[in-house]
Amino acid sequence: MIKIKSKKSRLISPHGGKLIQQYNNNISIENLNKLPILGVDANIQSDIIQIATGTYSPVKRFMCLNEINSVLNQNMLSNGISWTLPIIFQIQKIQKESLPEKGLISIVNDQNNQIIGVMNIESIEKFKNIDKLIDQWFLTQSNNHPGVSMIKQRGDYIISGKPFLIKSDMLDKIIGLTPKLVRKLMHDKNWTNVIGFHTRNIPHRGHEYIQLKALTENNADAILISPISGEKKAGDFSSEIVLDLYTQLMDMGYYEPYGSLLCPLQTYSRFSGPREAVFTALCRKNYGCNYFIVGRDHTGVGKYYDIAHSQKFFANLDLDMTILTFDSVYYSPEQDMVTDDFKNIKSINELVNISGSIIRKSIREGFNLPNNIVRRQFLEHCMKKYINDQTSVFV
Repeated sequence: MIKIKSKKSRLISPHGGKLIQQYNNNISIENLNKLPILGVDANIQSDIIQIATGTYSPVKRFMCLNEINSVLNQNMLSNGISWTLPIIFQIQKIQKESLPEKGLISIVNDQNNQIIGVMNIESIEKFKNIDKLIDQWFLTQSNNHPGVSMIKQRGDYIISGKPFLIKSDMLDKIIGLTPKLVRKLMHDKNWTNVIGFHTRNIPHRGHEYIQLKALTENNADAILISPISGEKKAGDFSSEIVLDLYTQLMDMGYYEPYGSLLCPLQTYSRFSGPREAVFTALCRKNYGCNYFIVGRDHTGVGKYYDIAHSQKFFANLDLDMTILTFDSVYYSPEQDMVTDDFKNIKSINELVNISGSIIRKSIREGFNLPNNIVRRQFLEHCMKKYINDQTSVFV
């Protein structure tokens, strides 16, 4: 029998060189039920899934205080690999009292009590000097900052340890497209240069402009459109409407002759500004993207970070991927064009900023925008849905 060797993938390697895969299917239901049980919300559940399926590679565990300090002080893990965002599992004191200091526990979804997986607790620690940690993380200690308030509300203790998924039909539906599966799809399509695009908005002309510019200027094979699909802040576009309209855009053939793949990322906002911007890039690197688009005010939080802060932050890091930075994109009514090049614009004052904010406002208040800001059929689609059911458009 002749063995045919499969062609080695030429995709970029996962961050750290290896795609983390952590599953445990050797433990019986009977033994699972004997373990101490810890219920988790949707956010921690998504972190468990993303650690175990490799999206956060090379991170393989929830971080201890020493690892957090390494990330915040040196922008790297304790093994020297670049990483900027703490991945933590906070618990309240009452939860700590029901857990062993070390050892295996069972993780369940606290909404439906379904078993997600198991975790080997390595340590449970209380935050030390929480104000200093918060200041290093968010560059502010203001309780008005959503990231600061989230950390302060979720508990004074953190669990460090490796999570392992228990495969089930229920979990398969939740997990969706994993880095391993997406990399296989890219390999089968012979894609080697793939651009990653992170978004929480419906497609608008500004994003369409920079996506196509990135594809054409970098000899790319394809673009991975990767909307956030986890918990969002009130007023954001719902994941359903974002995925719906990007599907429509792809079906129109907008990205042809380049390839395109729609792959939602099940995670949530940490409101961490430039640190989170790097995190969004590394997750897409693990999916197989060697390019990543970073626009102005990428993962911005109100007025807490300068609009160019994230782009400057990337410049000081070695991520072994190409970051494509773009300035703001505007619509010029005078020339009826979308551009990020102001050399040929006669009057800067007449430019209209293209943003998700103005589109959300137009949907709520029912006023039209020029087709060169957002496609008319997309805007009308959202307006009709908003009239019938506001929650189908916004969370």
